[in-house]
Amino acid sequence: MANAASSGTSYTVIATLVQLMGEDKAFEYMKQLHKNVSTYTRSGVAPAKAVARGETAVSINCVQDVTTEAAQGFPAASYHFAFNELLLRPCKVLSRIANPTIL
Repeated sequence: MANAASSGTSYTVIATLVQLMGEDKAFEYMKQLHKNVSTYTRSGVAPAKAVARGETAVSINCVQDVTTEAAQGFPAASYHFAFNELLLRPCKVLSRIANPTIL
């Protein structure tokens, strides 16, 4: 995930969380998410590049960043989930990622 201080992508993620959940719940969610973030990059596209190169398994990106990497021949794919599904059914989401054929 990119650092929201330098990335419009991550700023948009945080702004969306605040709008959907309210400020307190959104920042509590971000605290929990932080435990699973290995690196905060300066650029919003950098996490997609890290996934494409096998440096990390999952990233939070705009879809065009992943599409660009895939078009260049890297093994990158996008999975789209409703925000509530990510919050309420993490096991289901993880099983879908592990088995993309059940999407």
